[in-house]
Amino acid sequence: MIGVALFSKQPKLKIHLYRASYYAMLFGVMFMLMALVIFPSMFCHEMYALQRGENWLFGWSYGLGWGAALVLFLGAILMIWDGEDEQEIFFKEKNILMNDYDA
Repeated sequence: MIGVALFSKQPKLKIHLYRASYYAMLFGVMFMLMALVIFPSMFCHEMYALQRGENWLFGWSYGLGWGAALVLFLGAILMIWDGEDEQEIFFKEKNILMNDYDA
């Protein structure tokens, strides 16, 4: 969505796509956090329910998941922070008028 918004020539479509993309990013962060919290807690509960005395540890991929959630959250915050300025997005063109005497 962000790529389509960047190349869109229509201002209203660009604003709607930016808004939809940061809402999608925030929903993605929310679901990632739910998965990162619920999966290990349910696994721990299942291990105790089966009465297994095994010890288990979190692997490097669990930390990578938390890092990805943090990066996605910071990207959504930066997009919300920067995406509201319509003047900066649309009006960067500069018209330079030259007359015959400048050439």
